[in-house]
Amino acid sequence: MARMISPGQITKIHSLLSKLDMMEEKRDLVRQFSAGRCTSTKSLLFSEADQMIKALLDQTGEQPSSDGGYERMVKKMLYYGYEMGFDKPRHADQHGMKASKINFQNVDAWCRSNKSKFGKPLNDMDFDEMRITLGQFERMYKNQIESLAK
Repeated sequence: MARMISPGQITKIHSLLSKLDMMEEKRDLVRQFSAGRCTSTKSLLFSEADQMIKALLDQTGEQPSSDGGYERMVKKMLYYGYEMGFDKPRHADQHGMKASKINFQNVDAWCRSNKSKFGKPLNDMDFDEMRITLGQFERMYKNQIESLAK
């Protein structure tokens, strides 16, 4: 099933349309980007909204943000992993590896496991999946800190 537009994308589209003084043309633009499927931004697919945002950004001359904070979330996951000992070898093939590589492999393995909501590789998650997964990982980290404090 195709993923629907995110609330952040709706906000960005409306903001760009206002900035370009194109709110009156919104329905026609949505129809164009959805190949005639809809006229409301709320009905756009994630990919259609992404294309529309890129086109509107081109018109404003703005550059799209490189990752919208995604990279920061990955770094936070890896930091929590390091703090929880994910940088220690867990398999024979990890002995002799750099701690950073071990940490990444172990955090990625956790993301792929059934402990993670999506069970996807760390680098294959979209922004919303990463945000939710980071929340799970952060709770696990906080629980570990609390249990150590007892």
